Amino acid sequence: MFIDDDYTIPSAEELDSFYFTHQDYETLLESNAPLVTQELRTKRNAIRNKLLDIHDKLEPYAKDLGLHSHWDDNHKISQIEPSQFNYGRVNWMAVRFGKHRSQLDGLLPERAYGEKELYKFPKHGCIQLSVTQNGLSIGLFHAVRYDSWDRAYVASKLEKTPNFIRTITRHLKDIKGYGYMWFIHDPTTNRGFSFSIDDESLDDFLDFYRNDADGYESFLTTTYKHNHEKIETLDDIVNLIRFHMGLLLPLYKEMVQVPNQ
Repeated sequence: MFIDDDYTIPSAEELDSFYFTHQDYETLLESNAPLVTQELRTKRNAIRNKLLDIHDKLEPYAKDLGLHSHWDDNHKISQIEPSQFNYGRVNWMAVRFGKHRSQLDGLLPERAYGEKELYKFPKHGCIQLSVTQNGLSIGLFHAVRYDSWDRAYVASKLEKTPNFIRTITRHLKDIKGYGYMWFIHDPTTNRGFSFSIDDESLDDFLDFYRNDADGYESFLTTTYKHNHEKIETLDDIVNLIRFHMGLLLPLYKEMVQVPNQ
């Protein structure tokens, strides 16, 4: 997830009534991201537990929309220890809703023997809530750096169906006014490309999207600052994410390949 190294977190007193506290955001500072200590492990686990509570309240609504969390309870929240999967840095933690396990199995061709890594949950697009030092972000996570299923899916659709980009931009138009940015981002260098849904012409989106390629993460996201009134309580956060899930669902259905269960 894109991180602003210089972002200022409000004081502990200012966030005293908020679900995510000054300590939670401080735990995810870039300076803490690569560290492995018992103190940080405890603090990261506290954030994980808060995200699990959000997950549990969201899951019934997500299922009604055809969105599913990871089938393994250990993976319903992103990893809380630095590892090769998060590039050795815990500077964000997330809840994801995407394809059901049976939907992933439905995409698995016989030729994929020995290639099942391509069909794991993280290789596929999802709607994601994440906590970073910048605040609370909600969006469509489109593609991981390598072997992203849905990046290839959209590239194929764009090539074979010329009008497909019109469908995408129509759905992007429907989310204008909510601060969404699309990032095509290399997390190892913190460099890449960005596109403001609110401020740039959607006629230019295809040219921007063509930058999306192996080696980049690709995601659409909007961020609420730490002390925004809409993320003060657990119920506030759940209601906000439900709203954005509904807002993003049409785009998800176009840019994520979901076979029938």
